[in-house]
Amino acid sequence: MGVKDRKKREKEQRRHQILDAARDLFMHKGYFDVRMDDIATGAEVAIGTLYLYFHNKDEIYATLCEEGLDILNRLIEDAIREEGSFQECLEAIGRSYLGFYMEYGSYYDVLSFVGMGFKQVGLSEELEKKITQKSDAAISKLEFVVKQGMEAGEIAEGDSKEVAFFLWGLLEGLIFIHRRGYMDAWAVDLARTSAVGMEAIYRGISR
Repeated sequence: MGVKDRKKREKEQRRHQILDAARDLFMHKGYFDVRMDDIATGAEVAIGTLYLYFHNKDEIYATLCEEGLDILNRLIEDAIREEGSFQECLEAIGRSYLGFYMEYGSYYDVLSFVGMGFKQVGLSEELEKKITQKSDAAISKLEFVVKQGMEAGEIAEGDSKEVAFFLWGLLEGLIFIHRRGYMDAWAVDLARTSAVGMEAIYRGISR
């Protein structure tokens, strides 16, 4: 490996180090109580080095959100690509969203902040727009599947956006309950409950 490649790898490793430290601090101290000095200390870099990578805390947070949404969008795209009928796609999207929550929980937490969400953090208009575009892309994929199901005559016609948001709300509601331990207390499996719910909804809206 040449000197140029080694320096590039070291720079990328340091960037990940900073983001990992920031994500941990955001979740343990809360977004508003974290300072750039805290992130520098957590990442074990000088404050001057930190500013070489990110202009401010908002940019660090926005980067984490974008990374999480990139993962989510990729999971949904892979799920849709592998399936055919509306019911199969619907179930696959449900699995992919829960998979994001279970496998990439720290990203899910940063995006949601247990209900606060990135829109309540107070980012600049530019940063919020970048995140919103990727967030909207995930919902749009779900709406696209719903619209295809309607056009194919698999499900009853209606407002595809309303149906998509209802389905998204179902998944978020299940995660909300799971996060608070209610499912564990009742020995209810999250993935199985989601599959049952999606199947019941499909039967209700199918033609």
